[in-house]
Formats: sequence, structure tokens, C-alpha cells
Amino acid sequence: MVWERRKLTPSFGMELSGQSLKPGLPLSEMKAVYDAVVEHGVVVVKGQDLSDADYANFAGSIGQIVPLPMIDNLEQAPVSLFGNVDREGDFQADDSVSMSGHRTALVWHIDNSYLRPRASLSMLYGLVIPPFGSNTEFCDLRLAYEALPPEEQKRLEGLTARHWLIRTLLNGGMKISPDYETRFPPVHRPLVHTHPESGRKVLCIAFHVAGIEGMADEDAQAMVAELTEWATVPERVYSHKWSPGDLVIWDNRSVMHRATPYDIHQHKRDVRGLRLNDLADAA
Repeated sequence: MVWERRKLTPSFGMELSGQSLKPGLPLSEMKAVYDAVVEHGVVVVKGQDLSDADYANFAGSIGQIVPLPMIDNLEQAPVSLFGNVDREGDFQADDSVSMSGHRTALVWHIDNSYLRPRASLSMLYGLVIPPFGSNTEFCDLRLAYEALPPEEQKRLEGLTARHWLIRTLLNGGMKISPDYETRFPPVHRPLVHTHPESGRKVLCIAFHVAGIEGMADEDAQAMVAELTEWATVPERVYSHKWSPGDLVIWDNRSVMHRATPYDIHQHKRDVRGLRLNDLADAA
């Protein structure tokens, strides 16, 4: 048996169905999932029934699992919680670190771009889904770069951005320790990079960008906001409406994403995440 395939949009994204990611799936079919993510940017694997151990086993078969940033009071289990409930299914407190993290995810971002190494692939697995809202949206930053005028492409290729976790934590209303600026210094990345496996050029923008070398921070953030608006026009965005059993995998080296709101006090959301290390992104 091989994966059944369906395009998510005309220009990027792929849905796979018809097989289970539980242990026993042939390595060739696991690799086919990885290859689809690299080619299409986002892959939705439908109809899964995975324990945390199954989930981690699959992720570990295609890469090296990395924990979330070592933020105080944030659980560091391999499979992380990205909803509004704890592992027992109870609502989390509004002032918890996890719920602050939820608020930071409402802006367009790239996972771990503020760390080195960054995350290559990220995954979310849906267990309990609210009846309204809570979509996850993705935009293709390869398409965004390729649609720019050549003179704008050339201008952006000479710029270096500072990705800084502190900017994002503060935006989410998180209280940070005095030593966070030392523990999480900015990471410098080209505003345009080349995707290592496809060779396509990619805009590397995100809310995590605190500044651009040679520019005032306010001007840099305004430019990133303008580029984000350019990148997220409807033809370059896929909005995933969740169903229980969906596993969504994306390539942080070619897309960025954001969460969308839902009623966090009325509806439970249990979505669990994993990230893989970008071993080529050495310090």
C-alpha cells in the first residue's frame, strides 16, 4: 500500500491518507512523508490514531527530536502540549506559561528561528478540537520570494535579520527572568536563504525578527510587517481546519505559520507538538 495524495492548494501543500504512522510502517513510506514535506512545504496526514509513544517513534524515524526552548516552568516532554488543557484534560490557567505560549503563536512565525540550530520540521497532532476557530495557517515563503520584483529580491538578499525570542515572549505577555537576555541572545540570519534540499530561495521573515542590521529597529519591524503582508495574501496561504486524528507536518525552512483564535474558556483543544533539529544549522 502507498499513500493516497491530494493537493491542499494549487501551489503548495499535500494531504496524505490511507496508511497508519504506527510502528510497522515501512521505512520507505516514512521517507515518502518526509519527502512530501520538503517538496510541498506542508503535509496533512489524515486519520491517525497515535499514542505519544507512536508519535515520537515516527518523528524520531525521520529526524532528531528537540525540546522546546528552556523557558522556566515550561514542560520539556518530547511531545509538547499546544492547546488549552493539561495532560489530564483539564483547562490550564490563563497565567500559565503554556497559555502565554498560545498567545505568542497567534502571530506569523517560524519555529525556533531564534535558536541555533533552528527547527527543520515541526508537527502538530490533533486529539481534541474546538467546534469553531483554532485553524492553523501556513504561508509559503518560497512563493513569496519568487513573486517579488527582481530588484527587490536583490535588495533583500543583502540583509541580515536578528531573530530574538525575547521579543516574542514579551508580545505574549510572558513574565521573563532577568537572565533571559543572556540565556537567549539574538540569532542572526539572512533575510533570504536557500532551501538546502530544493535549492529554492526563501524569505526568512517572522514576528521573531527584532531588527535588521544597518536599520533602526522600528524601520526593520515595519519592513518585516510589510513583507509579511505580501507573503500572506490568500494565494500563498493554506488554512488548516482541524479534525481529530490529523497530523500536520511543515518545513520551517520554507513556510511560516500562525494559530488562529478560539474560545479558550469554553472549548477544549488538545493538540500536541514535536520539532526536529536542523542539523545543518550549526552554531
